[in-house]
Amino acid sequence: MKIMIAAGGTGGHIYPAIAFAREAAKKHETVFVGGKGGMEEKIVAAEGFRFLPIPAGKIIRRFTLQNIVNIANFIKGIFASGLAIRKEKPAVIIGFGGYVSAPVVIAGRFFRVPAALHEQNAIPGLTNKLLSKCASVVLASFTGTDNAFKGKVVFTGNPIREKLGSLTRAEARNLLKIQEGKKVVSIIGGSQGARSLNVIVYEALKKMQGDKLEVIWMTGEKDSLVYTAKLKEFGGLKVRISAFLSNMEEVYGATDVLIARAGATTVSEVLRCGVPAIFVPFPAAANNHQVYNARSVADKGAALMLEEKNLTGVILAAEIEKLLNNEESVKTIKENIKKTINKDSAKLMLTELEKLL
Repeated sequence: MKIMIAAGGTGGHIYPAIAFAREAAKKHETVFVGGKGGMEEKIVAAEGFRFLPIPAGKIIRRFTLQNIVNIANFIKGIFASGLAIRKEKPAVIIGFGGYVSAPVVIAGRFFRVPAALHEQNAIPGLTNKLLSKCASVVLASFTGTDNAFKGKVVFTGNPIREKLGSLTRAEARNLLKIQEGKKVVSIIGGSQGARSLNVIVYEALKKMQGDKLEVIWMTGEKDSLVYTAKLKEFGGLKVRISAFLSNMEEVYGATDVLIARAGATTVSEVLRCGVPAIFVPFPAAANNHQVYNARSVADKGAALMLEEKNLTGVILAAEIEKLLNNEESVKTIKENIKKTINKDSAKLMLTELEKLL
């Protein structure tokens, strides 16, 4: 069968779609539809998938002149999606959330093409809430979304890149040239919301002197030079600072304790790689969804969650050291991760799509 995949807007929608497409392409033909000129156009093409661009506009819930243009693009997107559906004749459509999915799923309804949605977050986005009326099934990354999509939810987890979790600890540490006997703490604030977390991390690291520890710190582009200039303030603590990390499979594999925001993809990657993590949700995330993402795994004992509003460098340093020095707690977290994660998310999603035919 042919599967039409609608995804775009942010990496949190695009990368799970690509991970799913890799699994789906083993058995079926796939085609992506996304916003013309959006980041998805470049990413999908670079990953080797066919991409059909459509006009797309994010409708803002207040009156602005830009909204008039966005509404016009949204309507154009529905017609363009209809033309794509007539030409491609997909057996099923799957939308990965975000405003780009809406025109495709709505057009599919007119052509009686069954549709599924994938919801990455524990608190559903507005687009998926509205589109659920057009969908036969909603594939959820986290438990607890049943109330928003009554009677339509199947818990599949969030598909991530296959190579993540493929390295052994020894292989990852060798690639990163980690010295024998050292423990590794990694911090990945992400491109959004990293700055306030970096301030807390900086204060925490100043409390964690020692030559038995190595730190890998992804600061984001804006802060990399700032904290590189402050390296001498960390004394004997070895800190590697990077604006961005492209080798996350190595970082996850080598890490003993991870500090991270709680975006859906990050949480899923951390669980997939079995890394003991302290999640510090981005407080400005829409509908506070990062708190719910983190809480959904913290409540199962598969991670720790510290809210930024209550967090200081002293508290964070103490929590990191607790995990570094308590093997029993780490063992329990890793066991709970195994009970929580769906490693075959893409396969489970594909199975649900095949049921729609």
